[in-house]
Amino acid sequence: MDLPVKNASGDEVRAVEMDEAVFGVQVAQSVVHDVVRWQRARQRSGTHATLNLARMRGGGRKPFKQKGLGRARAGTRNSPLWVGGAVIFGPQPRDYSYRMPSKMKRKALLGSLSEKARSGAVTVLDGLGFETPKTRKFVELLGTLNLRGGEGRDEKILFLFSEGEEAAAISARNIAGVSCLQQEGLNVYDLVHADRLLMSEKTLKAVQERLKGQIENSKGSRKAAGEQ
Repeated sequence: MDLPVKNASGDEVRAVEMDEAVFGVQVAQSVVHDVVRWQRARQRSGTHATLNLARMRGGGRKPFKQKGLGRARAGTRNSPLWVGGAVIFGPQPRDYSYRMPSKMKRKALLGSLSEKARSGAVTVLDGLGFETPKTRKFVELLGTLNLRGGEGRDEKILFLFSEGEEAAAISARNIAGVSCLQQEGLNVYDLVHADRLLMSEKTLKAVQERLKGQIENSKGSRKAAGEQ
């Protein structure tokens, strides 16, 4: 698979060959769905808490005598049956995260990245040319690349950047609909959430090398385990 490389004027200057091990992966949507659920579960703070009997103060004195009033007996004003009382089986602080196999996470990431490339949703630039942050310049760049509209609405753009491209990231971070992410932090949720992926040729090379290294390391680990 080849991807066109464009300049700041939106003209195609050359094509770059993509690694099939990274950009040619087919994966079931169920795998991507499971990994997105795992990511969102890890993002939950889990700080919700209701007042149960153990967490409420007071209520130690019996509110009225047991017999003779014709009322249901009560031992505490904090009873869950009373208005303002404790909550039965309410949510308490908990950790929502759970384990996900590394192979499954990697497979979902490669599959999502490959799907973006196959659908033509990846834009690669030969260079960014940002020496200092300039938001207006980045907005003009998006307009030149025709990345700000689609089906009557602005597209959600994920801008991947690498070391040395921080000025471009600062320029883009305040633009509505644009998310900035270092290439090392590329993940399934952000890929699925974005309509288009924008990065420089330098970042594309870094992404390919990093993911290809992870694939080779995984194969080496499995081979070593099999020999043992």
